[in-house]
Amino acid sequence: FIVEVLDDLTASDIKGVIKSFAKKDHTRMGAFVCCVLSHGEKGAVFGIDGNLVEIRELTLPFAECLTLLRKPKLFFIQACQGSKAQNGVWASDGQVNDTEEGIFEEDAYNPALSSVPIEADFLIGMATVE
Repeated sequence: FIVEVLDDLTASDIKGVIKSFAKKDHTRMGAFVCCVLSHGEKGAVFGIDGNLVEIRELTLPFAECLTLLRKPKLFFIQACQGSKAQNGVWASDGQVNDTEEGIFEEDAYNPALSSVPIEADFLIGMATVE
């Protein structure tokens, strides 16, 4: 991965950076990953200026990026999205069961299909309980 760290951006700067990254040629890249660490509220994050950026404004420009078509677009948002706190759960070390081989063959990529949903290949991870 090519990593760029940008600190203390205003809401306007966040939107501009996102649009700039979405316009780049990602032909030689295998994926796009964006991590946003900020404060927020439901469905949005704050810029350093206290103005909101909707999470949809972060992802939508990449839905229109042809050089990321059929490539993973991963967004990790580390920002509160509500006022509830989550209590942890107790866990012990244990064996992880292996998945059965071939279980997902029905869902395998079919190159004969030409239509791709606009939000295909997106993963949005939120560090919140809402």
